[in-house]
Amino acid sequence: MTMLSPPSDTDRATRDIACSNQEPSLRLGSRNRRKKQPFRPVIAAIALLYALALQANYVVLIAPVYDRFVYRYYPTDIATMLVPILIGLLPTAFLPNRLSRPSELALWLFYCVVVLPTSALALIATPLTLSETTTLVVAMNLSLMMLRFSSMAGEWIACPKIPRPSGASFLLILAGLSALNVLYLVSQVGFSFQLDRFFGDAHEGRLDVIDSLSGSGFGAYVLGWQSRAIGPILLIFSISAHKWRYTAFAAFTQLYMFSITTQRSALLVVVFIGCLAFLMDKKRIHRFGFVFSLGFLALPVIAGAGYYLTNFQGFEVANSFAVRRALMLPAILTGNYFDIFANAPVVNYAGSILSLGAESPYSEPVQRVAGSIIYRRPVHANINYLGNGYANLHWVGVGIETLIAAVSIAIFDVTSRGLDLRIRTLCFAVPAWMLTETAALTTALTHGLLLASCLALLAPRTRAWSAG
Repeated sequence: MTMLSPPSDTDRATRDIACSNQEPSLRLGSRNRRKKQPFRPVIAAIALLYALALQANYVVLIAPVYDRFVYRYYPTDIATMLVPILIGLLPTAFLPNRLSRPSELALWLFYCVVVLPTSALALIATPLTLSETTTLVVAMNLSLMMLRFSSMAGEWIACPKIPRPSGASFLLILAGLSALNVLYLVSQVGFSFQLDRFFGDAHEGRLDVIDSLSGSGFGAYVLGWQSRAIGPILLIFSISAHKWRYTAFAAFTQLYMFSITTQRSALLVVVFIGCLAFLMDKKRIHRFGFVFSLGFLALPVIAGAGYYLTNFQGFEVANSFAVRRALMLPAILTGNYFDIFANAPVVNYAGSILSLGAESPYSEPVQRVAGSIIYRRPVHANINYLGNGYANLHWVGVGIETLIAAVSIAIFDVTSRGLDLRIRTLCFAVPAWMLTETAALTTALTHGLLLASCLALLAPRTRAWSAG
């Protein structure tokens, strides 16, 4: 009979270290499963109310004021409007309620910012017919399902083991990269600090900056990397380490990014990260999908109802930026892209590494071509990965873009493993949001998703930043 000896101190230490390198959701195990979770029908009901709130807000407050731009209204009966909305509720059956990896944030973001708003607005805000809108929403659901499978598959890939710097050295590396990027941009477009442009025309002067940086080749990458990857990651890690000088420098770089480009996202990144950090409290992270969708429902309800009932300018500003610009515009642009390129020649990924030598029938980038039609003036109309795929190769392009997005988010899951779930998710937040308004390959390369993956891999797994 073999006697089992009690575990030694070395065995206990090894076991504790192994447990500390797992995600909190995996360490807690069955205790998490015993937590009471909201029923999926409740989340579906919230999604339905969110779509209806967007419709009401658009018809009553947005279309009558902004109809001279892209916000047009095509009257439709209620029964017909409900068809794409009900189809848009199907992803609530497979989207995860408890957040366990960063890629799941991308799923919820794309669902709440693109899929549901498109199902609610495409029929009344774009020229699409009912059958075209239904086809579009079904394609979005299938794309979202593929992203979900990719998110789950990433758990089977081990994180590479590499030598990592200390915490202080890592912050110094991020700050050094930020300083070099800012100096490079100053040499290209000069130094400007005009924060009052936040409430002006978002497109004023933007094309000149974009053309200037694009002409320099490397400039467009520097701009995207700094404002959407390096700057936000420096902000997150410095706050978690209580290194306030680095935090102030990261905030300065974001202010400068906005000042030269008028891209409000450079400033709203800070607000978005703060709200997401609140949602990722230990008590809320186990019902993340429920709280996340509830938060999106609150935006059009509170901002719209507050402005409609009180006519207070603060509610008007909130409704204009948080609802009209952030939630409605991506959906409207998606519908318009599918309407325009259903009959127009496709772009064949000309100018991209995916082109395989194919040429574009247009003399300008696809964003400028679509923007000139939609806005009726020469502006860039950036679009999410689905709209970009359709403009390039119709449904084949949609499949290609979905595959690129799926691989990209899985890579971040793998390279960030071992970091605290909240930190790695916050670092992923800004590139994840970019998928709602830019192409998948552009998000991965120009907007810093792959760079964020490399920085997450390099980040030290210290006690303050690790999963333990």
